[in-house]
Amino acid sequence: MRQNKGKSVFLTKRYRSYLPVLYLVCLVVLLLVGTYLMFSHYTNCTDNVEKRAIQQMEASVAFLDVDNIKALTGVKEDYETTAYKNLEEGLIRMCKLDEKLRFIYIYRQVDDHLIFLVESENPDSPDHSPPGQIYSDASTTHKKVFTERKATVSKPYKDRWGKWVSVILPLKDPVSGQVIAALGADFYGDWWMAEQKKHLISLSFILLSMFLVLISVGLLIKSNHSLVRLNRRLQKSRQMFQALYEQAPFGIAIGESDKPFMNTNLRYRQIVDRSVEELENMDWTTYTHPDDVRVDEDMFNRFKAGENSGYRLEKRVIRPDGSVIWVKMTTALLEFSNRKIRHHLCMLQDITERKAIEEKLAESERAKTEFLSHLPGMAYRSQADAEGQMEYVSDGCLSLTGYLPEQFMGGDIDYNDLILAEFRTEVHQQREKAVTFGSKIHIEYCIKTAYGDTKWVVETGRSIRDENEERTEALEGIIIDISEQKKREEEVHFLHEHDILTGLFDRHHFDEIRQKWDDCEANLPLTIFVCDIDGVSLINDALGHDAGDRLIIDTAKLLRRACRKNDMLARISGDEFKILLPNTGPEERQVFSKNLQELIDEYNNSVQTDVQKLSLSFGMATKVDMTENISEVEKTAIADMKRQKLINRRNFHKSTISAIMAAVYAKSQETEEHAKRLGDEFEKIGQALNLSEESMSDLQLLASLHDIGKVGIEERILNKPGKLTPAEWSIMKRHPEIGYRIVMSSPELAQIAPYILHYHERWDGAGYPEGLAGEEIPLLSRILAVVDAFDVMTEDRVYRKAISPQAAARELHRCSGSQFDANIVDVYLRQVLRIQPDKLQ
Repeated sequence: MRQNKGKSVFLTKRYRSYLPVLYLVCLVVLLLVGTYLMFSHYTNCTDNVEKRAIQQMEASVAFLDVDNIKALTGVKEDYETTAYKNLEEGLIRMCKLDEKLRFIYIYRQVDDHLIFLVESENPDSPDHSPPGQIYSDASTTHKKVFTERKATVSKPYKDRWGKWVSVILPLKDPVSGQVIAALGADFYGDWWMAEQKKHLISLSFILLSMFLVLISVGLLIKSNHSLVRLNRRLQKSRQMFQALYEQAPFGIAIGESDKPFMNTNLRYRQIVDRSVEELENMDWTTYTHPDDVRVDEDMFNRFKAGENSGYRLEKRVIRPDGSVIWVKMTTALLEFSNRKIRHHLCMLQDITERKAIEEKLAESERAKTEFLSHLPGMAYRSQADAEGQMEYVSDGCLSLTGYLPEQFMGGDIDYNDLILAEFRTEVHQQREKAVTFGSKIHIEYCIKTAYGDTKWVVETGRSIRDENEERTEALEGIIIDISEQKKREEEVHFLHEHDILTGLFDRHHFDEIRQKWDDCEANLPLTIFVCDIDGVSLINDALGHDAGDRLIIDTAKLLRRACRKNDMLARISGDEFKILLPNTGPEERQVFSKNLQELIDEYNNSVQTDVQKLSLSFGMATKVDMTENISEVEKTAIADMKRQKLINRRNFHKSTISAIMAAVYAKSQETEEHAKRLGDEFEKIGQALNLSEESMSDLQLLASLHDIGKVGIEERILNKPGKLTPAEWSIMKRHPEIGYRIVMSSPELAQIAPYILHYHERWDGAGYPEGLAGEEIPLLSRILAVVDAFDVMTEDRVYRKAISPQAAARELHRCSGSQFDANIVDVYLRQVLRIQPDKLQ
């Protein structure tokens, strides 16, 4: 036993003497292997990046037309060719679609030089290379594509623009197979290097871990005599590693094939909200959202099959409380030299907040698109050049212009062609200012739609500058249909200057024009015509305001026909009109008056009744010298009109009253015979009452005109065979007031107006319209009430048959002292009818 023990101690000491050498050997081996692995992995990454870049460019070459390339000659005149523009547009689009690219260009070898044919840089850029320019900065890589006839990738190089990696592809003639040109693409060098380096992270992590472990072993060997202290340091290192592992700002889990994770850090458990025990007995698919499981499984299966060394995925995780969060998951392979089982590292980052922001942005974009599609017009984005090619047009353009958005964006239709010619220059200037100075666009103009109609639109827009605010990249704005608004503005403007009833200019506008024309000598001689319709108030009272309005409208039409092209006609007030007649002297005035009178006669011959006939009183005066006051000239014309009105008044009122009575006789039961009988009776009772000659004359007028107010009552009420309803009776009782207003409009008849107004009053005060009683009622009204009542009772009416004179006399006697004046009834019965009242009982 002792021998064995001693041998063991000896071997232990001997083994310890070799430990430093073994450690150095392991360290050298690790460094060599690590260097080889890093170099090998880096080479593979570089090959993969080059291969992807070449594949990407080869896919792009398929969209380039070889005929266009062959058509280029490498001279500046190529700018104007369709081939150059098509290729340039394609290169620009390729460059914009890939943010890793800075330049794309096509060049050709001529003799021993490489010359540019077309490139993606804007012609206005100082970095632009025009067709035919020698590619002086070309490397041997750019040249050998013509000899090796295959795609090549340059080493990273640096020039005055930055650090780049160039991918060069030969462009071959599909028929001859000859290389006719080369397509070059300059990738950002920083991106290229980052792509290579990011794949080394997992390998670096493993090598670093192994190196740390080896260092730890070395420290153990180096300090064999202080094993305790080394153990403490090792424990501390383990604690630090565990702390880093547990306190990492992202979740970490280590898994083995399809088994649950065998180790997870605190952050991972916090993200998925699961305990260690749960995770040790739970498959990851359990808490992965069902919609994401299949994608995750497909990628994980390819990972297990060795198709890739890891993958990234954004997916959803379901927590125990049912809430869903978004995570960014990175899965990488873990290989341990002393284990044959494949392990993998899974890292999680909670990106729920970022996803929420992205969803809000997406919703904002969706809402923006939806909002723009419902605007009463079209939103647009156009290029900041003279052509202004549309890059975006909202759906509202169809209802606005009649064209589809694709027609504008595809170049089939140029929106500028829709703008009417008289507005194009102003629109172009506003847009040019917006591009040059960044000013806003706000302009109203007319467009012609696809349907041929014209619309007023308002365009509001602004310039969109690049990131450095150095140049304008595009114009954005909205174009809205304001045709209805313009129409309303025109209507408001029309109403501001015009009379609503006739459509003529109003007094305010007439005064403005009169002042302007008064200051212009070219209008001399300037004649003012003033006109007034005779008897409009009489027509209003007799036939209603509708009839009066029709008369005013007809007068306006008649005066408009009489006016010449440059005359200015206006309605000044209810029945008053004025006309300004420029360059009109005495001879022209006479012609105007004659024409007007002929139009009046023509109108009067066309109407059906005399009451519809038109009578105008008018006057004219002329300003012949600039020293004359236009206001005084107008006063002279008004005075002339008033003189004529006095002459017309008597005849007009007489004929109008006659026409009104004719209308009454035509529409009601009243007849001229009834008026004649009343006249005869009035003469008898007037003599019996010893009335004056003036009163006797008034009674005769009353006989003819007492029912004139019935012209304003509807015929259906006047001739209704049955009893009137309360509403109809209320209308019927208005005829005394209508008659009163009619006769009051005629000075020759005004004295009988009160008698017409009150002849339906009752002695007891129960009559209408004012409820007068007793002797408050005018005497002639009381006489008319008695005589008219007797005549009406003894004549047939539509609503009843006539009664006998004896029965009518009894009715008068019965109502004596209540409805009628008892004294007048007594005189009428005794001295006119020759009936003794005491025999009627």
